[in-house]
Amino acid sequence: MNILISRNAANDFGGAEMTAVLQAKILKKLGHKPVIYSNNGQVLQGAKNNNIAAEFSRWFEGGWAETYAKDLKNKMVPLSNELISIIKKYEIDIINPHSRDDQICFSLLKNKHNKPVVWKDAGDLVHVLKVATLINSEIKEMLLEAMEQADYIYTLNKDQRLEILSYTRKGFDKKKLVVIPSGILFKDYQRTLYPEKKSNKLIIGVISRLTIHKGIQYLLIAMRNLIYEFPNLDLELWIVGDGDYASYLKAMADGLRIRRFTKFFGNQNNVSKYLNRMDIFVSPTEFEGWGRSVAEALYFGKPVVASNVSGVRDQIVSGLNGLLFSMGDTEELTIKLETMIRNNELRSKLARNARDISEKSGDFNRVVEHKILPLYKKALLGHVG
Repeated sequence: MNILISRNAANDFGGAEMTAVLQAKILKKLGHKPVIYSNNGQVLQGAKNNNIAAEFSRWFEGGWAETYAKDLKNKMVPLSNELISIIKKYEIDIINPHSRDDQICFSLLKNKHNKPVVWKDAGDLVHVLKVATLINSEIKEMLLEAMEQADYIYTLNKDQRLEILSYTRKGFDKKKLVVIPSGILFKDYQRTLYPEKKSNKLIIGVISRLTIHKGIQYLLIAMRNLIYEFPNLDLELWIVGDGDYASYLKAMADGLRIRRFTKFFGNQNNVSKYLNRMDIFVSPTEFEGWGRSVAEALYFGKPVVASNVSGVRDQIVSGLNGLLFSMGDTEELTIKLETMIRNNELRSKLARNARDISEKSGDFNRVVEHKILPLYKKALLGHVG
């Protein structure tokens, strides 16, 4: 099967961009021929590093604005020509767009390319529908029409599916909107199941892009509270990641007088050495389609404290493999972390369950082979050419 996987619009290399490359990598290993189509240099480099065919996308330079519908229509003709050329060049069987521009365009251009289109919602479809409803009915109608033209749409969690359905028009086939959680490639990590403690230091950690909606500011406040609560405990906060909010967070740590307890490591290609050292992992995000860093922490057998938001609550069962707190509630986050710190037995239980559950269901190889590929095949069988 020849599959065109597109991931556009994002300038960084977050979980959604990484997933597009990993998915292509697995499909290639399974004997298929993926082609990556993107304007993101890091996505294209990821394809090159894995000897995956790739094409640069030239038509996704604008942002999501009130004039977007007009902008997108202006792009349709050149995009149509480019897309048809790529389909012919690689003899594409199925198109799997991972971002909103290409999802809309590829669905609305089906009369041109005549190929099944299977959307992967990376978590922002609900946001786009909300914005379109508020600011531009033309965008909303274009998006809803495109959704109806898609053969299947797979989203990352149950809450997202229900919210997306609340925006659809009468007659939309609910069966073609399905839930497929993502996963990680276990073999890409160097996990130490029972790492030797080199000191009495207790490390609380987070791995995240440093943007405002990731909620690291809440964790900094909770860390200040913990330092006051446990003056004799050697506590340290590790923040792995970078982003446009990094300078603000460093200044905030200075203002809270916890900078000497806080380490900012920036982006790291190898997160294993950090995860192996962490004692407690925190995900304070304000929203998430599916938490890659949470999945990584669970695989490493780390007790997790996470915000009770869509996506994350599909990964964490409070009291079983982690603890949940109300998003943005720094007092509750502090209490949950205090509970973890005081109760070694609870930490051990959560860590053990996290590891066991992850090993049974968290490998992305299984997700692609047993969930995504069968959906491709259904789309091909049901598509009328």
